[in-house]
Order: sequence, then C-alpha cells, then structure tokens
Amino acid sequence: MKNIKNARLSVWQFLALGYLIVIFAGSLFLTLPVATRGGEQPTSYINALFTSVSATCVTGLITNDTANYW
Repeated sequence: MKNIKNARLSVWQFLALGYLIVIFAGSLFLTLPVATRGGEQPTSYINALFTSVSATCVTGLITNDTANYW
C-alpha cells in the first residue's frame, strides 16, 4: 500500500492517460442513441471508438459522414 501512495506519473504518462480517458469517454458518448442525428439508432462501439480516436488525434478519418450521421 505504501508503494501506491508514492507512485508518481511522469509528464508523458499523464499526457497519455489523458488522451486515453478522452478517447474512451468520447467513444462511450458516441454510442448513445442521442448522439446520432436521427436519435434512433445507436452506433456500434468499434465505429464510435474509431471516430473518437480519429477526432482526438486530429486525423480526420471517419466511418460515417459527420454532417449526416452525427
């Protein structure tokens, strides 16, 4: 237990953890039916995860047309 309290993250580990949190939170939000334009159909998790990673890392790749689907 003492080692856990003394564990410190480096700046790069903290940055990577922040990216992972944003990616997974975004993917969970994108799977909600309210996230789609029609509000009726939920998105598969793999499509939501890909879109979230792409948006976070600014690559611009998408599986669904952003203007019509989201």
